[in-house]
Amino acid sequence: MSKINLDEDWDPAKYDAEMESLFNDDYYGEDEENPDVKPDLHLEEILDEDELPEEVKKEMEVEEKEEEEDSEDEDHEKGSDEELLDEEKENENENEKRTEEEDEELKKHREEAEKLVDELYNLDYEDMIGDTPVRFHYTKVRPLSYGLSTDEILQADDSELRKFVSIKKLAPYRDHEWRITKNKVGKERSRKRRRTERRRRSSERRRRRKQSEE
Repeated sequence: MSKINLDEDWDPAKYDAEMESLFNDDYYGEDEENPDVKPDLHLEEILDEDELPEEVKKEMEVEEKEEEEDSEDEDHEKGSDEELLDEEKENENENEKRTEEEDEELKKHREEAEKLVDELYNLDYEDMIGDTPVRFHYTKVRPLSYGLSTDEILQADDSELRKFVSIKKLAPYRDHEWRITKNKVGKERSRKRRRTERRRRSSERRRRRKQSEE
């Protein structure tokens, strides 16, 4: 480094030449030219245990203890992993066994259902609806108009029919005929006439308003 004069003006070419002369092959080959240089060695590798200083002995004891603890932890983790694998395998076996039992039970019910279906389709028929044979028996009931005429039934919508006869009053296979009272029929008819009259008047007012605007 003494060859470099820091007081002179900066000359990049001269600087590169001086750096190359300093850090040449001889500089990087010094380690290879000194093969007798030994790497760093620990005291415990060259001295007997009795000759080691007390501090080194204590450090060695601490390191040995830590290595033993690490070894115990590894053994414990290994044992825990094996126990976990055994438990998972046992659970898988139980699940497979349970699945097999459920499949057997499901298969049994399916066979019973198929048997019943086969028995049903082996029947000729249970009842006749008109000229059509059917496999189910239907209860015969009398047709009921519930006091309403055919025109009233056909002209009324579902909401109006429910006002005459509530769904709560209807039931399958009712043994007795249930009829609505004349008073209720009269009230519903009057309400229907008033509603129709209001609609007619409203339509008439809209028609007149439209004509006046034109």
